[in-house]
Amino acid sequence: MVEIMNTFHISNVTSGAYLGSYSAETEAEALDAYARKAGYADFADTCNYSPVQPGEILVEPDENGPFIALDDDPCMHVFIDRNNPAAPVRFCYDNGWDDEPIMQNTPYQTADMPMDDQAAARMIFDYVELE
Repeated sequence: MVEIMNTFHISNVTSGAYLGSYSAETEAEALDAYARKAGYADFADTCNYSPVQPGEILVEPDENGPFIALDDDPCMHVFIDRNNPAAPVRFCYDNGWDDEPIMQNTPYQTADMPMDDQAAARMIFDYVELE
């Protein structure tokens, strides 16, 4: 199964702490994913134990846009700009805890990719495993 998701980077602007990158459809879902990884039910539950001031937590969408993820390895994110056939196809490995993941180019362009997202993601997944 393939999922098309967004990546959100979460940080605390008061402390300067980078809290991780989270895959979700919305900013609110990214905050809930952060909270669950920290052992809370959701972000509201986190705030019951450690209140935050308005604007203290910054949630920013990744500048690379939505990505394709496979169930085989949900940390592998494949970025295909379907609006630009000449755009490079890129990927990163994002476990959500380390610093911002490093984006890497593949030798492929969007025009080289199958239109089926599952097949395209599998192609990049196989390329990365060979490297």
